[in-house]
Amino acid sequence: MEKVEVETQKLNFWETNHIHSYPWYQVAAGYWWRYPNQHSGHVFSVDTMETKIQQDGQLYTRRLIIKTNPLPSWGKHFFPARRVAVIEESIVDPKGHKLIWYTRNIGLNKFMSTVEKATLTQSHTNQSETDVLKQVWIGSSIIGFRSAIRKFGIDRYKKNCVLATEGFETVLTNAFGPSKDESNTENTKSSESEKFSQINMSDFCPVTKNPGEAQTFGGKKSADPGCGGGENKRADISLSKFVLREEQKILL
Repeated sequence: MEKVEVETQKLNFWETNHIHSYPWYQVAAGYWWRYPNQHSGHVFSVDTMETKIQQDGQLYTRRLIIKTNPLPSWGKHFFPARRVAVIEESIVDPKGHKLIWYTRNIGLNKFMSTVEKATLTQSHTNQSETDVLKQVWIGSSIIGFRSAIRKFGIDRYKKNCVLATEGFETVLTNAFGPSKDESNTENTKSSESEKFSQINMSDFCPVTKNPGEAQTFGGKKSADPGCGGGENKRADISLSKFVLREEQKILL
């Protein structure tokens, strides 16, 4: 991946953590199915652009997601666009029981740039649980409105983060049934370990079996020039490192 530099600017940062009461291998598999769900009406389409097994055995995937998050009324004076292109890159480490995904918008980034990092790891205290850490950095290049836009971005992310977690929980429940409570932990450890040992890498990313196929949720495919997908596919979407002077460095 190439190195990407972001223009120096002050950013707002926020992070949160929570637990999914499912073993890590189920959460890692469910990650690919999280759209659509009851709270993902803003997701217009998802296109898988690249999948590969790296030399270290980790799975790398890059996807283009078109979202329809509305701007606040005062933001529409700057940009009338309703759809935003987002690049999502993920790395699955089956040996280390870790899934990391990064997202960043490549549309409307002058109005508000958003970089999100989510880290999902198997709980060290309960093999039937997965720990989740979500971090977000919000910036803006609109002089005179930067503080207001950054605050709006953080506030909206906090709200959307709750809905995203609830939607993902629904996906996990539909795929694997109700989560196991702690009283069943000891009885499930051996069976979960056995299941994990039988999982093929493609199970962590079903799109590796058919890469490049678009998923559309209620509209045109994002590859359709009519919705701007063709242009986005030609954009520079490699992501390796954001160098954020005066704040902190995000190593991807």
